[in-house]
Amino acid sequence: MPNFAYSGFNPQGAVKGVITAKDKAAALADLKEKNITAKSLAVASPLSQNIKLRDPLPSGTDMSLLCSQLALMDRAGVNLLETMTSLLQTTANQKLKDALHDIRDGVSRGQEFPIALGRHPLIFDKSFVALVKAGIRTNTLSTTLDRVSTMYERNVKVTQEVRGALVQPAITIAIAIAVVILLSIMVIPQMQGMLEGLNVALPPLTKIILGFSAVVRGPIGLLLLAVIVAAVIFVQRYIKTDQGKTNFDKFVLRIPKIGDLVLLGSLSRVNRTLATLLSNGIAKNEAIGIAAEASGNRVLEDVLLLGRKSVERGDHLYTVLEAHPKLFPATITGMVRTGESKGELSEMLDRVSDFYERQVETDARNLTKYIEPFMIVFLGVIVGGLVLAVMLPLSEVIKNLST
Repeated sequence: MPNFAYSGFNPQGAVKGVITAKDKAAALADLKEKNITAKSLAVASPLSQNIKLRDPLPSGTDMSLLCSQLALMDRAGVNLLETMTSLLQTTANQKLKDALHDIRDGVSRGQEFPIALGRHPLIFDKSFVALVKAGIRTNTLSTTLDRVSTMYERNVKVTQEVRGALVQPAITIAIAIAVVILLSIMVIPQMQGMLEGLNVALPPLTKIILGFSAVVRGPIGLLLLAVIVAAVIFVQRYIKTDQGKTNFDKFVLRIPKIGDLVLLGSLSRVNRTLATLLSNGIAKNEAIGIAAEASGNRVLEDVLLLGRKSVERGDHLYTVLEAHPKLFPATITGMVRTGESKGELSEMLDRVSDFYERQVETDARNLTKYIEPFMIVFLGVIVGGLVLAVMLPLSEVIKNLST
């Protein structure tokens, strides 16, 4: 569907943005439903569409802050419309602000708050909507939002630990590859004439470096670049498919050290989400299904969905987890078994999540220490190889002159 750029005003003042609709009439109807009077409406230019698409989704920190503000205002007795208006003035993320605009307009028309939230699943996922609904039902919305804020905050911490451990080596490798390509294109060609004019037999290493430079600068280099770009695009699209996402997640979990860290991060999120849902009165089978989607890993999600079916049949969750010991260590299955038998599953899962958060932090530091020596050796081989490729012919010339 096309995007339409609009400008106009609502009861709060002037507004502008981009809206997606099947045609201009549908776009006007959507704007009217949001209580926006359009002054201008036209098909968005490619530039404005790209700007809209590049607006990032709110981070976990944004969501944690939003929950804290909602809880504070609910506890102070501020009505929901005033709360939403206040949040619009303090929210920096554009996509979150657009969603809050729409939610406020929906609530002002009599729409229930959880239903209005559910209109924006990319921002307010099933766990958020279910927890808000439970908080309203039990008249504990502020307490529930405080728990959700804590959940987002801790999930952000775990995600940052995992990413921090993986990003550093990736950046190092990318810089090394970029340096090699730049040297091959800009520096080595200038040295090639000098090296070939020394009137000495070039050593194999120097020939390899010069040959690599010639390949990179020639049509074969362009062909390789095109193949790499095509492969990256194919992999990105493949990962977006259900089967591709599953296979990619399986592959990541098989990578030594890295797979263990990713699994720990996913388990921490699952346990924290499930504990928060259960402690707010969400039915176990529904909570397991929501936590499965929050895992961020299709392999874990599939197993947890099997666990939900088992619970719906009247069985225990731990029986399914025990059948997959590579994904769910004995620590988790034992705590889940104890929690289910004593009716304290949410408390047990909170403890497990705390344990895995500490484990993620420790393993992330250890992974960095584990990878650093390999990065140093990798860079040393590249730099040392280039230096030797130049110095070996020069040393041969000096040797000939001395004799």
